[in-house]
Amino acid sequence: MDTKMHKDSKAPTLIILDTDIGSDIDDTWALVMLLNLSRGPDGLGEGPVDVKLITTCFADTTYRAKLVALALTSAQRTDIPIGIGICLY
Repeated sequence: MDTKMHKDSKAPTLIILDTDIGSDIDDTWALVMLLNLSRGPDGLGEGPVDVKLITTCFADTTYRAKLVALALTSAQRTDIPIGIGICLY
């Protein structure tokens, strides 16, 4: 079985984002960028990436998951599951 991706493949890149969103702005921008890329150029349909899962890590992971849920709700992307990491302090 050939597992190499071909350059002309139309299949989107599958993405799992692991984030410590809420500590600073970088993860928020990364999430927004991925959500925009998951849509087509016209804002509809499929884009070049397919966000499959978003997980939260570091410190209060439940709080971070709530921030992710707020962002997904705002982007009308509640179809993306959120994984809550272990809360370690």
